Amino acid sequence: SLVIVADGMGGLEQGKQASDLAVKSFIHAYKSKLPDESIDAALMRSVIHCNKAVYDFSSAQGLDGKLGTTLVAAVNFLDMVHWISVGDSRIYHIKPESIICLTKDHNYENDLLVLVEKGELTIEDVQNNSQKAALTSYIGDKEIAKIDFSKEPLKCSHGEKILLCSE
Repeated sequence: SLVIVADGMGGLEQGKQASDLAVKSFIHAYKSKLPDESIDAALMRSVIHCNKAVYDFSSAQGLDGKLGTTLVAAVNFLDMVHWISVGDSRIYHIKPESIICLTKDHNYENDLLVLVEKGELTIEDVQNNSQKAALTSYIGDKEIAKIDFSKEPLKCSHGEKILLCSE
């Protein structure tokens, strides 16, 4: 099974249209998966396809770079979960004893936290930055800046769940 969540970007025009188009074009691309294509390759191809569809729609509307959506998708095949993520929507692995976030938010705050680790900023600098929630990667840009994906399939045992959600 394939599950997708897309969340049109706040503050950008026509976010609902962007998320609808992303989901539909992702599904359309994934449906063309051939038996010898890996699930991970099909997910990557599908996310690139839907990005192009949203970017082309944005360009046709005269909104280059001002129309976008986040997207997370997961495929469960034989109790093995493969996933892909762009933006700040999330995927969680819920076990009876823990909840693990599988994705990393593609936002300016995480970029700033790297500078904190290097000693170039303080955590207070990050907390006080008014742009910290700004996305650094999303569907609808000319090129996708960051894509997270499962490095290997995740075993989902009985009683465990996978949750896809927006913020």
